[in-house]
Amino acid sequence: MPELLILDGDTINNIVDVPEFVDAIEACFKLYSRGRAEVPQRTVMTIDGNWWGFMPGYIEDRGVAIKIVSVIPSNVERGLPTIPGIVVLFDQATGMPLCILDGAVVTGVRTAGASMVSIKYLKPNEDGRVAFIGGGYQARFHLRFLRHFYNIVEAIVYDIRADTANKFSEYCGELGVDCKVAGNLGEALADSDIIIEASTSESPVVLGSYLKKDVHVVSIGAHTPSSRALDDEVFMLAKLVVVDSRAATSKESGDIINAINGGLVSEDGIIELGELGDSLRGGRPSGVTIYKSVGLALQDVCAARYLYDKARYMGVGKTVTI
Repeated sequence: MPELLILDGDTINNIVDVPEFVDAIEACFKLYSRGRAEVPQRTVMTIDGNWWGFMPGYIEDRGVAIKIVSVIPSNVERGLPTIPGIVVLFDQATGMPLCILDGAVVTGVRTAGASMVSIKYLKPNEDGRVAFIGGGYQARFHLRFLRHFYNIVEAIVYDIRADTANKFSEYCGELGVDCKVAGNLGEALADSDIIIEASTSESPVVLGSYLKKDVHVVSIGAHTPSSRALDDEVFMLAKLVVVDSRAATSKESGDIINAINGGLVSEDGIIELGELGDSLRGGRPSGVTIYKSVGLALQDVCAARYLYDKARYMGVGKTVTI
């Protein structure tokens, strides 16, 4: 009988080799930019006022996967995650399911992994100050991954929720990273070499007037057409704008839609993450660089395949027959 592997969040976190995983994510983005992956538009619906999303994808030689995720705010009262979900990986030849994975942790590692590809190429120096705008779930994965690619002299976090910022600062201490809580955006952004925007704000929280001459901005929040995380001045200063997908960000990211419509950047001038390595043979441009992500099912396929193969090699996870 066919076997199905189940990977919970703790197992996923324990088996991820960060540099190896980031290389796998970069390879998948290259396949996507070369037309060797398929990422259909996601299907969404609202049930009892709660959002549900179904996100399928395919990558050549990696397989097919779908992420099923929902946003259930009332789960707080039930003691359950507010964004529960799973990722299911399938064999592309047989159609049989291979693996079910914790969707929240897959989202955490795959989002941070893609951001690290941009940081690997666009960090302005080898060590410095990193600002985290938003200190929640995604910020923690980014901090954990970033230590493998950048010497964080100091982390600084700003979050409108003081308890979230304080808990992030405590997490920094657990990882041996010096961190301070900023009282305002200006304090967080000024003098930072890398900025990780991982907020839920719908209006700009990264402001060009505060940025250093050389800084790399990673923005994973504001992933709807009506929301923005970066103000116009950030794009006016930008020497390079990188996205996970031109097709997706031009439809889903308010930041990119506004920048294109306002003439601040041309769609042809935007580089996809899968093109970045080949585009920077002359090195990183001096100045402000941006990586904007809305998240792709591509990343879920890639992460699921990596984690499935890694778990099989290490002999971990729970196997059931179907």
